[in-house]
Amino acid sequence: MKRRPRSRVVRGRRTPAAHSEPQTGLRELVSYLARGLVDEPEAVAVTEVKREGESVLELRVAPNDLGNVIGRNGRTAKAMRTLLAAGAPAGEEVFLEILD
Repeated sequence: MKRRPRSRVVRGRRTPAAHSEPQTGLRELVSYLARGLVDEPEAVAVTEVKREGESVLELRVAPNDLGNVIGRNGRTAKAMRTLLAAGAPAGEEVFLEILD
């Protein structure tokens, strides 16, 4: 097992996850994933609607790319929703809606 040289070890304080803006990161995550799946990445738009204790991320893509984002039997969409649930802050629910 090799050890890193001391000069490369990054030292400093890490900011706690509670102080960061998780929703912005989740919106960017959905946008990044969708742009990688579609043929027209410039048509991808993600908007966030906040409600009490929950957020809804609305994903819009070009009509030809809708099948790429949903996936076979909805597997791709389910995987994206799983990632959102894992990245959601404690006590808050995040939903993904794929719009026509």
